Amino acid sequence: MRSNSGSQGYTVLEVMIFLAISGLMFVLAASFISGKQSKSQFKQGMNDFKSNIMRVENDVSNGFFPSNANFSCTAGSAGQPTFGATAKAQGTNQGCAFIGKIVQFVPDDGTVSGGNKKVYNLVTLAGRQYQSDVNSLPPESFAQSRPIAIYSPAGTPDLTEKINLQWGLEVTKVYTGADNHTIGAFGMFSSFSKSSSGTLDTGGQSTLLMEMPSSTMNQTETSLAGSLGTAATLSALDAAVAGQSPTISVCLKGDNNQHGLLTVGGGNGQRLATTIQVSDTAMGSCPA
Repeated sequence: MRSNSGSQGYTVLEVMIFLAISGLMFVLAASFISGKQSKSQFKQGMNDFKSNIMRVENDVSNGFFPSNANFSCTAGSAGQPTFGATAKAQGTNQGCAFIGKIVQFVPDDGTVSGGNKKVYNLVTLAGRQYQSDVNSLPPESFAQSRPIAIYSPAGTPDLTEKINLQWGLEVTKVYTGADNHTIGAFGMFSSFSKSSSGTLDTGGQSTLLMEMPSSTMNQTETSLAGSLGTAATLSALDAAVAGQSPTISVCLKGDNNQHGLLTVGGGNGQRLATTIQVSDTAMGSCPA
C-alpha cells in the first residue's frame, strides 16, 4: 500500500523499466562509440599503410636503402651481382647499385596457411652499376641491370622489411588497371639511363612503377627473389617499360567490415600519385 503522506516512491516494476531503458541506452551509446572508434582506427591503419608506400617511393627516388654495411656486393663481367660477408660501407661496393624495391603482399612465410594477409614485405633490390665492366656505361634495361634481391633465407644479407598492417587491416586483393588483373607484388625502380655514341645522355630521373610478372598472393619471398633471375621476368619488365602508365590497386578490409582501397599510379612521371579511400562497402574491383 502507498502511504497517505505527500512523498511517493517507485514501484519495483517502474524501477525495472527504468533500469532496462538505461541499460539499452548504454549499450547503444557504447556500440556507437565503439563503431566510431573502429572506423577511426581503420582510417589510421590506412594512413599508416599509405605512408609506408610513399616512403618506398622516396627511398627509390633518393637512392636510399637500409643497410648497416655488414656485407659486400660485387659484379663481374656478366650476370647478377653477388654478395659476400666482408663489411663494406655504402657507395664502395664496386659494380653494384641500388635499383629499387618490391612491395610483396600476403607472403607465404610458412607460418600461416596460404599466406599472412596482415603482413607485407618490402624487398630491396641491387643491380649492375655498369653493363659489362667498370669502364662501360650504366645499364639501359632490366636485362642489362640483372636485378637481385638483397635477401637470404639464412639472413646474410637480408634487407627485407616485414611490416605488420595495423588496427586489424588485411589485404584481400591486389590488381592492376581496369582489367582486374590480380597480382601479388609490384615494384618501384629507378628509371634507366640512356646513351648514344658511347656517351651518357642527360635527362631527368623518374620512378618506374611495375607489376611483378607472374606474382601471386601466396608466393614465398624465395620464389619471388628467384624469379628476378629469369629471362622471362626481365623481358616482361622491359616490355612493360615502353607503355609505362600502370595503376596498382590494393584492397583492404577491417575487423568490422570496413573497406579500404589504396591506389598507386599517375603523377606525371616524376612523382607517383598515392591515394586512399575508406567505405562501408567494397570499392573498385575489390571483393565484398
